[in-house]
Amino acid sequence: MKIKNEIKLFNCLNVNQKARHSSKPQLNFSNQLKQDKLELSTIAFGAKQKSRNDLQSKLAMLSTALFLEASLYGCANKTDKYEPSLDNRNNVEQVQQNSAYAESVDLQPEAPETLNIKPISTNKLNNSNGQIQVLNSGTSVNGKEIKTYLATNANTQGGKKILLIGTMHGLETKGKGIIDIIMQEHQKDEAIIGKNTVMIVPVLNPDSFKTARTNAHDVDLNRNFPTSNWGQNAKYNPGPSPASEPETQYVMKLMQEFKPDLVISLHTPQNIVYYMGDAKQLAEETGKLMHYPVAMEGTPGSMGTYAGEVGTKYLNIELPSSATTPQQAWSNLKDGFVHILSD
Repeated sequence: MKIKNEIKLFNCLNVNQKARHSSKPQLNFSNQLKQDKLELSTIAFGAKQKSRNDLQSKLAMLSTALFLEASLYGCANKTDKYEPSLDNRNNVEQVQQNSAYAESVDLQPEAPETLNIKPISTNKLNNSNGQIQVLNSGTSVNGKEIKTYLATNANTQGGKKILLIGTMHGLETKGKGIIDIIMQEHQKDEAIIGKNTVMIVPVLNPDSFKTARTNAHDVDLNRNFPTSNWGQNAKYNPGPSPASEPETQYVMKLMQEFKPDLVISLHTPQNIVYYMGDAKQLAEETGKLMHYPVAMEGTPGSMGTYAGEVGTKYLNIELPSSATTPQQAWSNLKDGFVHILSD
């Protein structure tokens, strides 16, 4: 099957999203694309040509992201080929020519369904009340394992689902250090996560752990998520296309399958709590406990912006600089972490 018109994807996405969500439909790329196409159709040639070109550039990116979203919801698969509709085809060529990554731009992103996500294994790190199950993991650009765990308690009825991501930028290793402590503390005292279930990825970027900010393709993973503002004012390499990287796709797949109520990402060294989605109150409570300021996220292509756009609460905890050890940071920030993990 060849997808020649975005409207075919809209119909499928609307049906699938309604089936998956009892609340009102979440913000998504298909809705954004509809809005931008409508706006584009109202702009005439001539005096507003620049505005039209700007919108067309955004539309080309969103059409690519729409295909990725369609893959995520089962509306397209690996064998499908994304072909821009006629009114968009010339603009895609323009984007390819103007892109700094023109030679490597791929308008057929690898569908997230191809990721190596398998059922939870029965392995446990110990037999304490606070159990940690070992999950079958994802893989990085260089084929390294992206280790993933699930922290549970004897009683998780009525609890929330939390996705906790550690080192996304390879040089920001303190995220893994904090997660190691959280896993150890959980096995001593299950109260640290309350009734919640926490999926844990200590190191999302194993290829560059301790060696580089970016992944093995030299892409900043926290600029690579398929957001409506992807690639805008990019200080760091956002990649050749939205969600081009296997590590990014892995997080998207986890979010789609696990359906977390809250996503937490750990970074350094800004000493601040960022939030997206309906997480302002939680961020303010956490910031008070950690003695950190609070601000809204919104970075183009970031995991936080992506989470907000798909309707998931998100916190980015910016840990202290490398001069502070993970244990020192944990001692100072423990109350805040326990609050967000057990609330």
